[in-house]
Amino acid sequence: MKASEKIKGIVYAYNTGEEYDMVRELGVEWIRLNVSFPWTDKMFGTLSEQYLRDREEIRRTHARGFQVMPATPPLGGFTYDEALGKTCWHESFPDFVGKKGTEEFYENIRETMRFVCEDLGEDAGMYWQCMNEIDIPVFSNDYPDEIVADTARATAGSSAQTRTHAAGSTFRATMRTPCALPIGYTARDTASSIWESTSISAPSSPAMWTAGPA
Repeated sequence: MKASEKIKGIVYAYNTGEEYDMVRELGVEWIRLNVSFPWTDKMFGTLSEQYLRDREEIRRTHARGFQVMPATPPLGGFTYDEALGKTCWHESFPDFVGKKGTEEFYENIRETMRFVCEDLGEDAGMYWQCMNEIDIPVFSNDYPDEIVADTARATAGSSAQTRTHAAGSTFRATMRTPCALPIGYTARDTASSIWESTSISAPSSPAMWTAGPA
């Protein structure tokens, strides 16, 4: 039995290492790859080296015949800091994006995702994971559920409006399409209920998504 009979895609640890032949032997066609926040100095400013590496890896992976599910930046993450010699919280979004919880912040998130969607173009697949595992402190720290959920909503809504494709979410977001394919993880009950309070409609797309069963 090939993996493709049960598994449609994989997530690499850190990067692909260009081990594409090994993935192809598994019989899967989708690979999830991270996308970092693009700019270093201001909105629509200088592209970061990390974003350029992410973009190149997505383009290279797609060129090798795979579909790519981009995973958008979480609020941050606890990672090991070489300089400090310990694990610390690192923010994904610089201060110039705005104070979290404000409309300025959410609008800049939407603008960021519009840019990323257009920049990646067809190298990005039709399904996106909008933020990763936001139900665990590793990626949400002690941010209130409302901020976590609204950030995910801003990310997902902009992705849908920018592309005619539907996007995934770390919530059990489903597309109201004939296949109703669920993407992502289940968030904490509170965050999930906030998500469920509104659905996201993409005027330029036939897809509307809402929380739903896996």
